Amino acid sequence: MIGALAALAPTTAVGVTLGLVLLLVTVVRPVAGLALFTYLAILETTPLLLNGVTAAKLLGVLLFAVWLGAVAVNSAGLRHLAVERPAVLAVLLLFGVWTTLSVVHASEPAASGPPLMRLWMDIALVLVAYAFLTDARAKLTVFKGWALGTVTAVIAGLLFGPSLSATEGRFVAVGTDPNEFATLSVASIAFCVGLAITRGRASVERALWSLFAVIACLAVFLTGSRGGLVALAAAAVAAVAVAQRRRGRALAAVIVLCGLAVAYFSAIAPPEVRARIINPGSGTGRTDLWTVATRMIEANPLLGVGVGNFPEEAGRYLLVPGLLRETQFIVVDPKVAHNAYLEVAAETGLPGLALFVALLGIAFASCRRAWLRAEAIGDRHLAVAARALFVALVAYAVAIVWLSQQYGKQLWLLLALAFALPDLAAAPDRQRASSPQASQRRRRWTAPRARRRAATATTR
Repeated sequence: MIGALAALAPTTAVGVTLGLVLLLVTVVRPVAGLALFTYLAILETTPLLLNGVTAAKLLGVLLFAVWLGAVAVNSAGLRHLAVERPAVLAVLLLFGVWTTLSVVHASEPAASGPPLMRLWMDIALVLVAYAFLTDARAKLTVFKGWALGTVTAVIAGLLFGPSLSATEGRFVAVGTDPNEFATLSVASIAFCVGLAITRGRASVERALWSLFAVIACLAVFLTGSRGGLVALAAAAVAAVAVAQRRRGRALAAVIVLCGLAVAYFSAIAPPEVRARIINPGSGTGRTDLWTVATRMIEANPLLGVGVGNFPEEAGRYLLVPGLLRETQFIVVDPKVAHNAYLEVAAETGLPGLALFVALLGIAFASCRRAWLRAEAIGDRHLAVAARALFVALVAYAVAIVWLSQQYGKQLWLLLALAFALPDLAAAPDRQRASSPQASQRRRRWTAPRARRRAATATTR
């Protein structure tokens, strides 16, 4: 059937075939499907399928369908956020409901549709990812998908992306914004380092993940993203803080990283990028957008102006005392606030901001609690995963000061990974009992005992 379809509509046949492959992977091993989704989400626009549907969106729908089926049949081993962490689910849903209700007083309700859709898909992603993350190795599998997606995007950008002369000297990965990709790359560095230092890996594999960390670091430099560099610095400080026994090595790596950054931007970077870093000015209009967002919050502190309505409402806050230098991003070509915290507060009020920050705070606390518990029970994999995730979250929490990525799927995937951590450490016996090695050990110890019982019964 697929062969006949290929003869009539080759593009459709490719899409159907890829969809079947993704469905098989997701049904057989949901964690692998989640890792593949992470990989494809970084390559957001590649490849295009039926009517512009990307592979990442198709796989996201399949993951949600598999999760619904597992919930319906009460599949064994499936985790439930509502059962294990009901308070987290309450904050999550409250943020979603409060943001949705902001549409009621929005001046342009139609503008609220896209961000609301992204938000509720993000909430669904948290539920699905939490359900399928059953052990620390599953998290490391997702880390691999993130890291490989970043490296693939770098290679694709170098081979098929626009030339540096066409992008003011800034590297642009395929299908991504330079600033967003810089943030992805910083998180990828944390994951690659975590994978490289995990015990039990061959030397070749450690060297490979270390190489990928270097590639991701170079990608941050090449993007010329000021927010990305600040996020990298924050991640470096966080890495030193959580390294504990490896703190000396982490500090040495940070010193080398600083030397590489100085060398690149002083001697290698294109003049446009060097000027962009050394003389940031008004942040390409960001400071004016932040001023308008602050005025918007002061005028609507409780309810905000409605989700997705910042660009629609920004022009009304120009006729207020105070200097604005680049009003074209407010009047001629309205932009988002380029600050997730200010935009959430401006659109959903201070209660919405409090809920958003609470979710980030819960994620940080979950990582810390998980690595403390993991150390107490001797779970090396979980301890490394928790620390790497903590560093990646620090990078994102800092980076979104310059980006309106409050509904970006990567941020919410990080939240899901963090929410799932503490209970993995809290139930080590359940994890060990469900592993194949544990099953083999049980058979090895119980088989002789069963034979002795049988022999005793025969003698009697």
